[in-house]
Amino acid sequence: MKILEGKRDEIEKIAIEDIARKIKNILTKKENVVLGVVGGTSISGILKKFSKAIVNWNKVHVFMVDERFAPTNDKESNFKIVKENLSSGNLHSFNYKQPVSYYQKEFNKFGGKFDIIVLSSGEDGHIASLFPNHLSIKNNSDSFIKINKSPKPPSKRMSASRKLLEKSDYSVLLFFGENKKEAYKKFSDEKLSIIECPAKIVKEIKDGLVLVSF
Repeated sequence: MKILEGKRDEIEKIAIEDIARKIKNILTKKENVVLGVVGGTSISGILKKFSKAIVNWNKVHVFMVDERFAPTNDKESNFKIVKENLSSGNLHSFNYKQPVSYYQKEFNKFGGKFDIIVLSSGEDGHIASLFPNHLSIKNNSDSFIKINKSPKPPSKRMSASRKLLEKSDYSVLLFFGENKKEAYKKFSDEKLSIIECPAKIVKEIKDGLVLVSF
């Protein structure tokens, strides 16, 4: 795992180049690439730039790492943010009116694991919808999970579980903005566990980047 600190625009470009190389390499070994993404303002810039990367987007399948229980065109929807900023790839939205297992079945059609995940840490060190000292991060499922009492609104969400994220081959984790300084401090604190700081999940993944820009 490599940590890049600097101006946001510059380190985003480095990350995109690295991800593009990973995609090209994966496609020499299998038919499709499964890319996991989250919503939020931190990720919007990297997604916009990523859309222009020279990769075979027809073979890239994009799944939501987490999602709110909201229509895909709703301002609460992570998918809405992703669709507005990532104009390439095969986008797989989550239908909140169906059981989470339906999304898992769709995911399983492409191998049942993420090749690459792009995540952003919350101010408290949460990633996806896995929150510190919460049932979500303690869930032992290896699939997508439903969360009924999220500490942050809206209360109903779905998320890739800790074990599902840990199976990924490559991760990019973003700490962008002054309000993420405390989260990065927790991420760097060796005394804290994954339960206390879910962002540390990426340290269990064999390869990846951490981008830091305050």
